[in-house]
Parts: sequence; C-alpha cells; structure tokens
Amino acid sequence: MSLIECGFTLYTIKKESERASLKMEKIPSWMERLLLPKLNEITGELKAIHTRIDAVEKEIVSLRNETKTEIGSLRSEMLAKFEAGDT
Repeated sequence: MSLIECGFTLYTIKKESERASLKMEKIPSWMERLLLPKLNEITGELKAIHTRIDAVEKEIVSLRNETKTEIGSLRSEMLAKFEAGDT
C-alpha cells in the first residue's frame, strides 16, 4: 500500500468516525423527544394512583375507627347483659 493510499484510508476512517460521532450526539435528543411524552404520561398515571391510594387509606382508617367503636359498644352491651344475668 502506498503512502497516498494509507493517507486516504486514514482520512476515510476519520470522516466515518466524525459521522458516527455526529449521529451519536443526535441520539440523546431523539430519545428524549421520543421518551419524554411517555415518561410524563407515566408520571401523571402514578400521581393518579397515589391519589387513589390516599383515598383508600383514609377510608380504611375511617372503617377501622368505626369498627373499634362498634366493638367497644358491643362489649359494653354484652358486659351489661352478663352482669344483669348474674343478679
């Protein structure tokens, strides 16, 4: 291979490398344009799920308190009936 051919080969490799580098620089912006809307959509869905979980949690706490109250009332009523039966 002559010196001129070696120089041309190196020049070609360098140009191909530069083209590949430019393509690689464009990939992040391309990926961002493609993925960002979907990520925003997923973020919105997660916020909605979180809101529903909070609502369910509040309902569970409310039902738990109501159940405690009912059990306490039932206990008092049963104790009163047992005491009335003992006399």
